[in-house]
Amino acid sequence: MAIVRVQGNKKGTNSDSSIAVTLDSSPTEGNLLIACVGVIHSTSPAPTVTGITQSNVSWTKQKDSAYGTGDVWVDSEIWVGVAAASPSANLTIALTGIPSARAITEICEYSGLATSGFLDKTASAGGNNASPLTGTTVSTNAANELWVGCLAVTQWTSSLTSPLNGFTLLGGAVTSGFGSVGFLEKIVSAVGTANSGASSPDWTRWAACIVTLMEGEAPPSEDIIDSYVEANYDSYSQLEAVHPSAGAYAGLYYQAFTGQLGYNLSKAAFYLQRNASLDCVLQAQLFAISGTYGTDAVPTGSALAVSDNVDSSAVATSFGLVEFTFSTPYALTGGYYAICLVVVSATTINGTDDLWIGRDASSPSHDGNRGWYSNSTYTPNATADIIFYVYGLTGEPPPITSHCWGVHNLVMELNLLSTKKRFVISPPPPPPTGELLYSIIGDDYLARYNNGDPSQWTAAILAKLSQWRCNTARLAFYFSDSGTWALGHHSVYVESKMNTVLDLFDGINVKGILDLHNLADHFDYVGTAAMTNNWKALATKWKDDPRVEGFNIFNEPNPSSWGPSITTKELLIEYFADLIDEIRAIDPARKIFFPVCDGMSIGLDDPTTTYNLMNTYGIWAKGNIVMDITHPYFFENSWDMGLTPEQKATWYGTNRIQPWIDLIGAENCWIGETFAWVGKTYDLQVRWLGAIVDECLAKNVGLQVWSYVGKQSWCDAGLTLSSYLD
Repeated sequence: MAIVRVQGNKKGTNSDSSIAVTLDSSPTEGNLLIACVGVIHSTSPAPTVTGITQSNVSWTKQKDSAYGTGDVWVDSEIWVGVAAASPSANLTIALTGIPSARAITEICEYSGLATSGFLDKTASAGGNNASPLTGTTVSTNAANELWVGCLAVTQWTSSLTSPLNGFTLLGGAVTSGFGSVGFLEKIVSAVGTANSGASSPDWTRWAACIVTLMEGEAPPSEDIIDSYVEANYDSYSQLEAVHPSAGAYAGLYYQAFTGQLGYNLSKAAFYLQRNASLDCVLQAQLFAISGTYGTDAVPTGSALAVSDNVDSSAVATSFGLVEFTFSTPYALTGGYYAICLVVVSATTINGTDDLWIGRDASSPSHDGNRGWYSNSTYTPNATADIIFYVYGLTGEPPPITSHCWGVHNLVMELNLLSTKKRFVISPPPPPPTGELLYSIIGDDYLARYNNGDPSQWTAAILAKLSQWRCNTARLAFYFSDSGTWALGHHSVYVESKMNTVLDLFDGINVKGILDLHNLADHFDYVGTAAMTNNWKALATKWKDDPRVEGFNIFNEPNPSSWGPSITTKELLIEYFADLIDEIRAIDPARKIFFPVCDGMSIGLDDPTTTYNLMNTYGIWAKGNIVMDITHPYFFENSWDMGLTPEQKATWYGTNRIQPWIDLIGAENCWIGETFAWVGKTYDLQVRWLGAIVDECLAKNVGLQVWSYVGKQSWCDAGLTLSSYLD
């Protein structure tokens, strides 16, 4: 989707604690507004932006920079606003104080940019000369991007001039004799390092920053995911009651079908006919299933998605397809579902005034099975198949988030099976050598335990993260009320310390995954109000913070960690579903890393059961979920099965990793912990780490090398044996 500047630059300025701006026209839903803001002040620090308010536009800061000496101090910031439906043209930029000189903004609107996960790379700089520069980013991940620089310059003579490196300079005029803000723009089609600057007519102090923003996807197309076409019709079943029916008449019929990774369910259709006096309201509803697909599968749990209502008057008195639209498309993954036709209310419906749904009862060949609901229970039946269609919008596999090498597209192949067509999605291509989704070195967020100084993340350790091309780091912590036993293992979460650590990582373009880290020491904690409230407070603090990749809501939820209200794995997953809702109510776009399901109380060796259980509680429907699928710890333990390190890594790839990839896609999987265990046999441990890293590279799955600081030399040796840097 091409990136286009729609309007701007629009300038605003004030010498008060806010700047009011009215755009030339109201923004368009789905477009991005970008504000470059500069503040000039006589003391340190210069006032900064506390927020931007605009009706139906969500604004977040992407990068800032501050510089000054003596009696001149400058702040430079870049903010991005995502326009929702019916956005206002009026906005207000609020500051922490009143600038002694001036606050200035330049604002533009763009189409064609991603509306979430758009930020790629950033840089900043500051100085005292006549050549303000933005700083230089590391190489970008995506080819098609918008690069925006913000120059906040104290100058009094005339406009900024001569933008560098092919950028367009918007604004930059001297304002009230105090300074100027230059909005630097460049739309690119190749990866590279982003940097720019301009010439100032005066030798003076300045602050500058730059961001690179990724292109959005083309509008999705709608395809048939699964179907059993009208040519198969030979008879019908009858809906004669309102669901749920306690009597012999059914108010719901369903057909089990196969979901396809990479589609969002958008529409369903059934082959229907009504009797003239029928008066009812219908819906299509999507459910997860239990039982055996194709024989006795039945819907289970609550509906995952519900279509818009369809009045029975839209059904003809002769057979024809009737469509049901899902206004909120549902993100399908691999696995099985049931699509249901449901009578949700009725004025007139009975054994005579009823609805007929077409079926094939003579030679059914769909691989799923049908069924109905009556007498207060589901009845599966494999002797007939319902005539139906399920449609989806194509796009990235749900729930897609950030990538470390950019977006790749799934390849779709059309297979014609008998009289119906089905889209089959082939696996994604392998990533470029040496790249991983969520390539991670993880440790206690203070690098050493027991609440030390954040500076223990030394320059040497940070350089190691850059050497291993990390894009994220899992930062372990405990809440202060996690329990006295827990407090001896990792550092207690302290907001100011975490902020310092996130700043350190931001300087090397590494995002933090905030990890509530159980080490079989959070006794009776999961499911408590204390845990929920702590996460709500944390979500409030880090809302929309671009330095945070996501929240790992609880590491390894073994039964000893369960609170009094959690007695089964079903209740555990239900609690996690509720916790995600609480977090998303505060921070709607926040990525959630869901706890490991391998041998840690949420199902062992059976990802399909765990996946379906998560479906039951709507986990996948929430979107932006990354599954921690397994923790293939160190070699030389009770799980080695007489294998070599390389054979064990292959076993993990086949038996632990691939089943989850088949269900949810590699992009939504990560390996939460592995490492080389100091104190065991050096040669075996480093071979193991190199082999499991290569297995993840081959399968396109992100990986964390855990407890890196304490095992640095061994982990470095294992990583060196892998293909990671080849």
